[in-house]
Amino acid sequence: MAQVDPTAWPLRLTQRQSVGEKTVKGQERKEPFRVFRGQLNLGLNAFFAAGAALWLSLGATSSAAQQITLAEAFGRMQGQELQLQILDLEREVAEEVVRQARAQRLPRVSLRFQTSYTQQDILSADNTTFSSGQSEFPTTSIALQVSQPLYDATAFRAMPVAQAEQAVVAAEAEQARQEIAGRLVGSYLSVAEAALDVRQAEVLVRARTQLERILELEVQAGRADRRLLDRATGDTFGARAELSDAQLGRSDALFDLYRFTGPEVTSVVVPASIGIPSISNFASTFSRDRLLQMSPRVEIARARAALARKRLEQIKGERLPSANLTLDVTRERTEGSLFGGGSDVQSSELGLSVDVPIYEGGVVRSRIREAETRVQIEDLRVREAADLVTRRYGALLEAAQQSQARTAAIGQQLNEARQELAGARAAGDAGRADARLLLEQGLRVDILAVELQASRLRTLRIQAELLTLFGALDVGALSQQLSS
Repeated sequence: MAQVDPTAWPLRLTQRQSVGEKTVKGQERKEPFRVFRGQLNLGLNAFFAAGAALWLSLGATSSAAQQITLAEAFGRMQGQELQLQILDLEREVAEEVVRQARAQRLPRVSLRFQTSYTQQDILSADNTTFSSGQSEFPTTSIALQVSQPLYDATAFRAMPVAQAEQAVVAAEAEQARQEIAGRLVGSYLSVAEAALDVRQAEVLVRARTQLERILELEVQAGRADRRLLDRATGDTFGARAELSDAQLGRSDALFDLYRFTGPEVTSVVVPASIGIPSISNFASTFSRDRLLQMSPRVEIARARAALARKRLEQIKGERLPSANLTLDVTRERTEGSLFGGGSDVQSSELGLSVDVPIYEGGVVRSRIREAETRVQIEDLRVREAADLVTRRYGALLEAAQQSQARTAAIGQQLNEARQELAGARAAGDAGRADARLLLEQGLRVDILAVELQASRLRTLRIQAELLTLFGALDVGALSQQLSS
């Protein structure tokens, strides 16, 4: 039997079991039916993975296939993301709280209408004229009351507190919108990366299949050993299993995207070339100092610290006196009585009331100490937020630089591989190159092309995370960059 050089081709399957060989007329002949345990396992894995991928994609295949861009995905998200509707409602609530606080400075006007029916029985009296008697008469009164607060520190300082709460709600809403947009971009890029994984797996399947056919022809011609062909067949099974796993991963990525787009989407637009800006230019535009000015997380911490100070001032106002100006106008009409005819009386009262708090059991002093402690807590949280975003910025910037360097290295390798492939094809045309060498060079070029595109997508993902950190993620501009 001919010996097989194990270094002739990089084979991944080493555990195999053959079933018998037969000898006819003293000559060795290999039985055409062979069973390989590794191939069987890979075949079963490929079968189950393909079935799972088919089951997961039933929702997508039930309707017409749809490929969307990032801008289209963002438009769909705007119409069905419930969190965005919640943010709008919270903004309306904050506006109403501001209106309520403003209304505490305005006068209070009330109109009271009262009617009564009186029955009098005089049982005994010193009056000789009416020593006894009985009368029944109705009484109607209308009172207009106007109260204008002249000074009320607690009520008047509710307005700055409400405005500070509105600023907190606005900052939290902006951060939430940025995070939602960032999750959308992340899901979109995950689908794009999964599509590249599928493409790379398809390239491997195509290359393994071609190698298997080449070896089959060489075995038939007697120039290669049968076991080398069996190993190539196992590699083909493995490549197909990896393709099924990649398709399953793409289905999972699409399910994550369905939260924003709905189940009609089956793929996303992945351009052949993705424009990536220079990281050095990005770092000069979005510096650390600018990060502390623009970061939504830091802005929220500062808004909460300002709110804590406003609440402290409002609580301190409870120790101050309050003054109110009141005006009461009352008209009372009585129709008949025991002592004669009816009456129609109108009275007006103008008053000034001053309330001076003297002792409240130490409650106000305790609330002031509590508010002062909360101010200190919020100040520390501002420092904590600034430290966290600064660290995150440094880590993302370093990752972006490494990703860009890796992209450049892959691009250089791809250019070299294309040159080597061109030389191998020229040698093949002259009859000096083996078909396996041409196949290997072509596979290397295809794999590097896919890896280059995947590396650019990773750099774009890091760039989106950096922009989200600054609160400057523009999905429209990123979609144009992704489609360029």
